Amino acid sequence: MNYSAKPNNIREITAAEAEKILETYRRWINGEKTWGGLFLYQSPDKKHPRKIRWVAIDDSDGHCYVREFKKKEDAIKWLLKPSGPKYIRM
Repeated sequence: MNYSAKPNNIREITAAEAEKILETYRRWINGEKTWGGLFLYQSPDKKHPRKIRWVAIDDSDGHCYVREFKKKEDAIKWLLKPSGPKYIRM
């Protein structure tokens, strides 16, 4: 079922939850997955530890795209931008 992403489709998670998502993705890259969605979490900036970065994960189409942003608003905009067909797989 196709859908248009909305801000309430984004779930803010911890770095540990993000690692679990990415690890599961790495294990299931050649198999069938039963989960997916739009995720957002905070991470310390590697160059400036006092600053934070926002990491966005778009796994709505099964490809698990990951991008880092300085601003939460930019991460949300990227997550909501359609990069192809999105499917509800939660």
